Amino acid sequence: GEEALVAPIEREFGAPFKRVHLPSPSDLSLAAAQLATKRMEEVDAEAAAMLMKAAEALIAEQGAAGVARALAALGGLLASPPRRSLLDASQGVVTVQAHTSLASEEG
Repeated sequence: GEEALVAPIEREFGAPFKRVHLPSPSDLSLAAAQLATKRMEEVDAEAAAMLMKAAEALIAEQGAAGVARALAALGGLLASPPRRSLLDASQGVVTVQAHTSLASEEG
């Protein structure tokens, strides 16, 4: 795969590349929450006051789930990230590790 193409480049430059893995779904949700929090801090107090009744209604109707949805929307996380393989990050593919309790018999 692509790893075979990277090795000659590393040798040419005399330094290894740092391998960076795709972020996990929990990493993405944490980043979205941090972005939402940062954006919320930038909102003017008067602008927030104009939405206070809507915020109170949201909390009364949906509670923490509504606040979580608002944070997700504000952070740009509108859908759950697709699952990916742990081996090669292929989208929609999962890595499975199988175990057996059968011992191999030597005969």
